[in-house]
Amino acid sequence: MKKTAIALLMCTTPFVAQGADKNGHFAIKGAGTATCERYLEERGKRSEAYYLIAGWLNGYITAANQFSDETYDLVAWQNSKLLNALLETHCKANPKQQIHVAVRAMTEGLRTERLRERSMLVKAKANEEEILLYHETMRRIQTKLANLGFYKGGADGQFGPGTRKALEAFQNKHKLKVTGLPDQTTIYMLLITLAKK
Repeated sequence: MKKTAIALLMCTTPFVAQGADKNGHFAIKGAGTATCERYLEERGKRSEAYYLIAGWLNGYITAANQFSDETYDLVAWQNSKLLNALLETHCKANPKQQIHVAVRAMTEGLRTERLRERSMLVKAKANEEEILLYHETMRRIQTKLANLGFYKGGADGQFGPGTRKALEAFQNKHKLKVTGLPDQTTIYMLLITLAKK
């Protein structure tokens, strides 16, 4: 089934005949040649082709992490589910764009929030749920919560009762599911949505 999906994707999307050159042109491989329109269609079906494109997205980010200056992780807190939701939003606005162009545009928007250096993981646990985040990401969350008046402690990058209570208050005020955890929706609102206001 997977081989069939790969073959279909490769046969129905145009190949870009470019090579790496002095002008910055390069060849696009695999799922990056698909259009946003195709991505949306396959995402709706949750087909093998969709998962191929989703995997290509993770590979792109890994390569960007390796070859971008001052970058440990381009996506400091976003998981694959959120990244695919962001790509869906971008693709709905740009259906004719190829995936590699859409992903590049999307990740450029995330670059300012990237982790520049390696950061240890911190466990956030509440009500039998557990989330792992980078220490630096947790510190940024605490700083933002403090700036908004929800958090009174120091931004030490550790998840404790004060951070949990601050997250609960923030979630309650913004009508989010109150978990006390730095889940994807909460972090997105805290670090991205409110940063634009």
